[in-house]
Amino acid sequence: MATGEGAAVTDNVVATVTVIPDSQMVFAGDQFQVVATPKNKAGQALDRSVAWKVSNTSVVSMVGSPLPAMTFKALRVGNTSVKATVDAKSRFSKVVARAVTGARVVVTPAEVTITGGETVQFLATGLTRAGETAAVNVTWAATGGAISPGGALAAGNAPGIYQVIATSAFGAADTSVVTIGAPPEPVGEVILVPGTASVLAGGTVQFEAYGRTGAGDSTSVTVTYAATGGTIATGGRYTAGGVAGTYRVVATSPAGIADTAEVVISDAPVARVELLPDIAASRPGETTRFVASVWNTLGASVAVPVTYAASCGTVTGAGVFDAPRGTTGSCSVTATAEGVADTTDVVLLVDTPGQGVPFGINDLWATATATRTTGAAAFTASREYFPASEMAGHIQAARTRGVHLVLVMTGASHDRYKTNGVFDQAKWEAAMNAFDTPAMRDAVAQGVADGTIIGNSVMDEPQQSGTTVKDWGPPGTMTKLRVDGLCSYVKGIFPTLPVGVGHDHSAFEPGNSYQVCDFFMPQYALRKGNVAAWRDAGLALAARDGMRVIFSVNLLDGGQQDKNGAWDCPGTGGVGTHSPNCRVTPAQLREWGRLLGPAGCALVSWRYDASFMAKPENQAAISDVAIALAGLPRTPCGSR
Repeated sequence: MATGEGAAVTDNVVATVTVIPDSQMVFAGDQFQVVATPKNKAGQALDRSVAWKVSNTSVVSMVGSPLPAMTFKALRVGNTSVKATVDAKSRFSKVVARAVTGARVVVTPAEVTITGGETVQFLATGLTRAGETAAVNVTWAATGGAISPGGALAAGNAPGIYQVIATSAFGAADTSVVTIGAPPEPVGEVILVPGTASVLAGGTVQFEAYGRTGAGDSTSVTVTYAATGGTIATGGRYTAGGVAGTYRVVATSPAGIADTAEVVISDAPVARVELLPDIAASRPGETTRFVASVWNTLGASVAVPVTYAASCGTVTGAGVFDAPRGTTGSCSVTATAEGVADTTDVVLLVDTPGQGVPFGINDLWATATATRTTGAAAFTASREYFPASEMAGHIQAARTRGVHLVLVMTGASHDRYKTNGVFDQAKWEAAMNAFDTPAMRDAVAQGVADGTIIGNSVMDEPQQSGTTVKDWGPPGTMTKLRVDGLCSYVKGIFPTLPVGVGHDHSAFEPGNSYQVCDFFMPQYALRKGNVAAWRDAGLALAARDGMRVIFSVNLLDGGQQDKNGAWDCPGTGGVGTHSPNCRVTPAQLREWGRLLGPAGCALVSWRYDASFMAKPENQAAISDVAIALAGLPRTPCGSR
């Protein structure tokens, strides 16, 4: 089996034959060589015999037995060709033989200076009388050192001027002058410059090395570089790593002589500061927690001191901003690190009568009189239950904090209003009666008059039946007529209070109408289809029945559901409260809030979650919606 270059050859069929050179000019009387290589389809060389043939044997003849590298002799002046054949595959090489009359030989290099023991390769080229370049056979000789038949001179150690002579068979010759200098004095010391260097992380320093002899003379020297704290190229360019500290560069000669330089790497400067949230809104006196992230010129996140400043209100060294009271417009909060800064404008949500669509969330309040602190500053409304004993204080706290209330006087667990698993209206009325006091009637009337109270929800999801938690009893237990009776009962205590119920427009007796209830509260989630179409269907039912709508967004379970494999909600706002639900993304919150908020008399969301609110991107989305709604006219939720 034949073998090619590096790998076994399984295809031993000759596909082509190459010849080198494919043409050449020689002198009559000289020998020359042509090399033939048979190859298979893959281009692999094959070990095969080659047949040679000269077209004009009076011009050129073969010398010796046929070989892949075949020697020929030019017999006289003329033109001919030689053909190499392997298994019927052939290739020609053209040969032109020129006369030696007037021909010359040229040796290169013509002169050279070297030190003792060095090797130099000389080449001899023939020139015809007409100046054509031709191959030429020469004999080499040297007056100093030793020269090979191929023209490689190994210089001797004795300094002096010598000659290298190339003589052709036809007598033409040329000479090269070789100057052999004394061998250089050994290098006794390697000097690396600079000896010390300071550089920023990621920066570069160019190092160079030279030798010094025992006599103190400087000389060139070949060295190998090594470095710590970064990398160094063969040419001596050092690139600092990203960690500050003191490091070294070492240059070592082939003889093992070395020198070391010290490199001090400083931290890369700050290139960018990002302050989040990048959009912020706040009610007066509320708190927003800002977080600044810092990157250096290498693109790495770095922990460096950050200072915070605010154009109004106060901000702590930890980025906790308290919005001022009695100020309108906006404030700016700025984070600065090493002179690089980023700023977020905080829009102040001042409560103005008749201005702004309230935007709220369930469970905004930590207690009846204190709102939650994380991510809650932009909400201007809430929806939750507090008992009668706490309600007056709750209304006053909301007024002070600029929060508008969707009350849920008969809220808390459904079981509170059921007997043997079925809605018990007597229990519901008893709970409602707890609010029927002169002080509470005055507090509610004042809250409705000044806009603090948006309305009261008498029941959540009356359509629920057959479930374990939200069930109101068997199907048919709750009807719109019965819910209307609950709304009428509340109005009997609080005549000016708008009252409503929480359910989607299509979820509960869509063919029937309320006659007393003022509003309903549908809640959107992505699984309910196109948000604009869902909104419009709700508005159409409200228009038919002469009602208002308080739209709601399900923050924690309203995103894209995860029904593929593990319930981990990739690409969403995070895992929801139960499988397969996922949280909304900031983009969804922005889109839905801007579509639903302007269409209703208020916009609420379900529900407060500290981990969701702590994310700056969610805070920015909430603020973006709040700012958009704050500039719109406010519509009362009472419709009767």
